[in-house]
Amino acid sequence: MTAQPAQTAPLTAEETEIYGWQLDVTGFGSSGQQQLKQSTVLISRVGGLGSAVAYELAAAGVGRLILAHAGDIQPSDLNRQLLMTHDGIGTPRIESARKRLLELNPRIEIIAVPENLCPENADRLVGMADCVVDAAPLFQERLAMNDAAERRGIPVVEAAMYELEA
Repeated sequence: MTAQPAQTAPLTAEETEIYGWQLDVTGFGSSGQQQLKQSTVLISRVGGLGSAVAYELAAAGVGRLILAHAGDIQPSDLNRQLLMTHDGIGTPRIESARKRLLELNPRIEIIAVPENLCPENADRLVGMADCVVDAAPLFQERLAMNDAAERRGIPVVEAAMYELEA
């Protein structure tokens, strides 16, 4: 499976107004915004780091986000995972992330995958994206994602945190 353009329609009047600041940035403009709108980004894990990445990409107007994250919201998630809420404790993290991002930007498409990236699903998930953001905490996930992306020639943005280091 290869990534299909997320949204091929021209920018709407509403999008032009919302993304006006970006449209005025030299070297980005309407062609950059259109390219962003047509892009699909896979984010492995939407915890402390991945949630911030997902939030910013949604706000910027990426056309499609594929979010992969297993498990339910725990109380200890609330101090750092900005897409999780107290009311969501015990519910799937991925659904909370999806809901919060669509509240921010209802014009984007979100594919919520309630599983962590692993060797068994890496090719399928990576193959759906134009770019991959690796915010996974475990090396097995990182290696599987990187291997799948390298096989397909898909760029990977590596991001990591350890305690208070980024």
